[in-house]
Amino acid sequence: ARPRGAEEPPPRRVNELESSIQKLKNENASLSSQLASAASAASAQRSLSTSSTTASTEVGILQERLNTILSEHQMEVVELHKKSDAKLAAQSSDFNGTLAKCKTDYESQLAQLKSRVSELEADLGEKEDVISQIRHTKSDALAQMKEMSAKAKQAKAEAISEVRDKMEAMYGKLDELHALRESVLEELVSFRSDIFNEKTLLQMSRLVRDKEVTTFKKHQLDSKNKVVGMETKVAEIQRELDDRTEHFQQALKIKDVESQGQIAHFRERWRQEFERRKKLHNLVSELKGNIRVICRVRPLLPRELGQTNSGGNGNNAHLPLQCASEEVLRISTDKGEKDFEFDRVFSIQDGQEKVYDEVSGLVVSTLDGYNVSIMAYGQTGSGKTYTMEGPDLLPGVNMRALSDLFKFAEERKDELTYTFSASVLEIYNENIYDLLAGGGAKDGPHVTGFMSSGSGFDRDGHVDRLDVKQGPEGMYVPGLKVEEVADLASVQHLIQLGKSNRSTFATNMNEHSSRSHLVLSVYVRCVNRITNVTLRGKLHLIDLAGSERLSRTGAQGDRLKEAQAINKSLAALGDVISALQQRSPHIPYRNSKLTRLLEDSLGGNSKCVLIVNVSPAPENTGESKCSLEFASRARKVELGRAKQNVVLANGGGGGGASVVTSGDGGSSNLGNGGEVGGGERGVIHHQGSGGAMSTSTGDLNAMGGGSDR
Repeated sequence: ARPRGAEEPPPRRVNELESSIQKLKNENASLSSQLASAASAASAQRSLSTSSTTASTEVGILQERLNTILSEHQMEVVELHKKSDAKLAAQSSDFNGTLAKCKTDYESQLAQLKSRVSELEADLGEKEDVISQIRHTKSDALAQMKEMSAKAKQAKAEAISEVRDKMEAMYGKLDELHALRESVLEELVSFRSDIFNEKTLLQMSRLVRDKEVTTFKKHQLDSKNKVVGMETKVAEIQRELDDRTEHFQQALKIKDVESQGQIAHFRERWRQEFERRKKLHNLVSELKGNIRVICRVRPLLPRELGQTNSGGNGNNAHLPLQCASEEVLRISTDKGEKDFEFDRVFSIQDGQEKVYDEVSGLVVSTLDGYNVSIMAYGQTGSGKTYTMEGPDLLPGVNMRALSDLFKFAEERKDELTYTFSASVLEIYNENIYDLLAGGGAKDGPHVTGFMSSGSGFDRDGHVDRLDVKQGPEGMYVPGLKVEEVADLASVQHLIQLGKSNRSTFATNMNEHSSRSHLVLSVYVRCVNRITNVTLRGKLHLIDLAGSERLSRTGAQGDRLKEAQAINKSLAALGDVISALQQRSPHIPYRNSKLTRLLEDSLGGNSKCVLIVNVSPAPENTGESKCSLEFASRARKVELGRAKQNVVLANGGGGGGASVVTSGDGGSSNLGNGGEVGGGERGVIHHQGSGGAMSTSTGDLNAMGGGSDR
């Protein structure tokens, strides 16, 4: 087979040989007519028999010569075909070698980046050790400060105690002196009449008192001087303690600033390397056409908080699911720990906006003529519907994607004209229901008072049995109601109508469990006002029903039948993923309505994102591990690179011209195409690798700028 983009061999020599063969055939016909004329002349004139015999001989000679020339020409044609096939085989081998070399180079760069990230993580670990040492130094300094403060307090207390003891001793001596004075006075009074007169007694009393006062003042002054000395010593110790404390605090602040600066520097370098590695990984994934897989861990529910040890304090270290990095989720089971690597892992703390930012580029590529599918997968109660729909104040992927579509369409309105339409369906118990036509499963098999042409109902108001068919543009559902929408409000109205008709019931696992697969599809038609080229894109937003174990859900009756149908369709989806991963020649898409509907999303011209939702509760560890293993298999599937859906301009009606091109810069061929009724003829697929495709009016690259935002 000739590789895509290879040129046709020059046909000049073949055309010359064919022209020579045609001339010889014409000469042969002319000679045959002359022979016939000669034969008729021979029958009319018997006398000319000798001439007729000679003519027949010449005709035979000419016939042999003609056959020889034809044989030589045919051999030359065969030889030219062999040379052309050999040349094409050599070009195909060179192309495959170049592709293998590119793949090897990308994988080598990816390995180098992983090694670089590991080195940065090791450096970060060393810096964290340094920070730990600084923190130990800080704690030692604080301990020394506390010890010095305790010693100062102890010295102050000892000085005060010593002063108090001396004061008490002094007061004791004063008491003794007072007692001595009283005794002396008593003796003087007793002997006053005998020895002294009253005046002499008074003078002696004054002398004794003055001596006692002088002694007391001297002791008081000594005590004050000692107290002042002690206070000065305590103040000096306190100043030294304050100086050392300030010095240690300044040193710790400097170390903290230096450590924080180094940490920020290494974190920034790690972030840059991580972003470069992520871009290369996304480029390799886009070249291979891998299914992009995103994992999201939901928070614990109120009833689950009481069954764990967190107590609502935000400590989730004990949970079996831990985000080891932004790309690795670690799960702990009875058999040990296991790491799962995905394109992105969102933890309990990450919100709706972060999740949508990861897929926003693919959503906007719908405006550029690509088919995009976003699916939410996981056990019942793991947060799939919250991720896709979300509450009014925290909208999910659906509303954010639709808002971006209309916003970017408005920004491009000067050069491009966009029209949007939407449909909503559900797959319930292996039956397809049109939710915009009121045909939800919970409405029952018969709806009265509602008749609409092409809306999934017959003339008596009974629900038609919708099925999945394969058309020129991929899988579709005949009879499905598709509403044209002009703005976000009109789409919101359709979504609310579809949600009101969706099948939800309570189970032991989830109070509002979705019992069906919900598919919201948005169809985009873009016309370039300059080149008059049309692009068509599709966005499928899919909320899959939750997988569940019947023993835990307590399903009975209709709920049991629903659960069995859900598990069967999800098992069929797993079989398709496994077959795609193993590159099996047969993919079992027809085993369920779900896989049949997703056939062109999983194995055709589409960009696909799988958001796997898991519960961190210990009781759900088994189901979470099954979901992670399914997502890990899906991440290994290579779909091939997605292509643009381009329809070239035509003169109106059913005639016109379309350009068929590959994305590798190949040639353009003109053919009939155009729009007939609601479909298209002449639909082409344009590779998104940047190959140019020129028309008489301009370049298709003017349609709106690439596959991603």
